[in-house]
Formats: sequence, structure tokens, C-alpha cells
Amino acid sequence: MVKHPERKLVVACVHRELCGVILKEHFGDRAVRIDGSNTARQRDKLIQLFCKDNNVPLLIGNIKSVGTGIDGLQKVCKDMVLCEFPWSPGEMAQLFSRLDRQGQVEEVTVYLHVIANTMDYRMAKTLDRKANILSEVLDGKSIDPANKLTKL
Repeated sequence: MVKHPERKLVVACVHRELCGVILKEHFGDRAVRIDGSNTARQRDKLIQLFCKDNNVPLLIGNIKSVGTGIDGLQKVCKDMVLCEFPWSPGEMAQLFSRLDRQGQVEEVTVYLHVIANTMDYRMAKTLDRKANILSEVLDGKSIDPANKLTKL
């Protein structure tokens, strides 16, 4: 397997305050931030900076902004942290597919941070339920219990 020259990380969140203010301020110039406030041109420049500059190992993004219409991340990154859950399993699948797609040469790892009896845990249970309904309707079978967010 080919190794990426420097370990890079995509961090995804729902709220602009978390990804835009708290995380970006903490990491400064070592991170780029992509959210709904970026123009398409700005977004493309930030993606190129993340992909090409080893001094910028962190991409912090809003799930909707980095979950669609972006290609190339899979060539430089294999790791993602999901700080907050989106509202639908489809948004998560889209987000994960930014790294897990053609051109990726390594196994992708997505880190989910869920603490029992918190709002995030309740959200994970809701996403599991929605994913199961979708699977039953589209595939005629329930999702594997081992693949539920609350079991990972």
C-alpha cells in the first residue's frame, strides 16, 4: 500500500460555531475551514491548500459543505473525525464517501465520539432507526446490528 506523505485529518461538524470558531481558532494556520460562508472559488482554494501543503494537515468542515461536491481528499487523507451527527444517514454516507472512494489506497477510518446518555447518543439511536427503515425499504432487510452507530 502507498502511504500518504503526511498524516492528514478531516474533522466534520454540524454547527458553524464549533467548526468555524472554536476548532479553527485553536489550530490556526495548520487548518483550513470550509462551511457555508465560503464561495465555491474559496472552497476550491482551501481544498487545494489542504491537499498540497503538508503544513496544513487539518480540514475542518461543516458536514453539508464538505459532504458533497468535493473530490481529491481521498488522495491525501484516510482519517476523519465526526464531532457531531447530521440529521440523516444519507448525509453521513455522503460525508464518509469523500474519503472512501475511487483513488483511496488505504483503509479509511472514521472516528465517532458518542457518550452514553447524551444528546449525541440519542441522535445516534435516531440515525440507526432511520438507516434501518431505509435499508428495509430499499434492500428488503434490516441493517446488521453490529453496524449500528450505537454498537460501534
